[in-house]
Amino acid sequence: MRVREIVPEVALIATLTRPPSRSGEELTALPARVRFVEVRADRVGSVDPGVLRRHFNGKLVYSLRSRREGGSFDGELAARHERLIAAAERYDRVDLEAERDLVPRVLERIPPERRVISWHGTAADRWDYRDRLGVLDRAAAWLYRVVPTVTHTAEALAALEFLADLGRRDVTAFAAGPAGTWTSLLAPRLGAPVAFGAVERREPDAGRSARRSSLPTTGCHRSSRCASCSASSARSSRARCPRGSTTRRTAWPACRRCTCPSRRSASKTSGPTGCGQVWPRWGCL
Repeated sequence: MRVREIVPEVALIATLTRPPSRSGEELTALPARVRFVEVRADRVGSVDPGVLRRHFNGKLVYSLRSRREGGSFDGELAARHERLIAAAERYDRVDLEAERDLVPRVLERIPPERRVISWHGTAADRWDYRDRLGVLDRAAAWLYRVVPTVTHTAEALAALEFLADLGRRDVTAFAAGPAGTWTSLLAPRLGAPVAFGAVERREPDAGRSARRSSLPTTGCHRSSRCASCSASSARSSRARCPRGSTTRRTAWPACRRCTCPSRRSASKTSGPTGCGQVWPRWGCL
């Protein structure tokens, strides 16, 4: 029986890919709507979840991304499974890779409601993603995550088409890579129960405004880059969009005459979660 936790509104998940600062200010500064922090243990190493909980009141997700799926962990499979089982005792969710972690020993120690079953791989068409989901569906989970790495916009659209056709509230699908960054913002509008962002650690002299987290709420930050046309407000007061439009630094998020998906009004408008905050550094939607 599949275990589902129907989320009436999109749950924001901030991914931690660098060791947190001693002050934990990057965690403290996360918006209140962030419900989860995903700890990429393959990058940050061993982090005491108790320390993280002192600065973040939400739930923690443990992720040990293997090198085969774009991560940094390349240890023995038995050692990997030991770490996943140990993490289940201290974290609220544990990310399992469908191609190497769905074994009885791991599944017996990590209950379905605490599993995130993921697949990261090369781009395919939406029908191939259905076959891939069949592999993930071998075990019950709280969330299934399908993330192809793409090089072209058409490949990124295939992941979103798959998600829209599926109509399930326990699956998210979006594309990784420069050509697919924008898809993680659209996935919640197509039925995904979660949206992923990043916890950013800034240097002390970067200024207060630069310490905002890159989580989707609404609008655009003036220092961000347009995900589709690559026009950046930081370059000059008037940058040329490869698609033929112009964008002004003072009017960012602009691309007002651009045909890319980056047309969105400024930060005063309401985002997909209705929180009325900004989308620092996530580009435009």
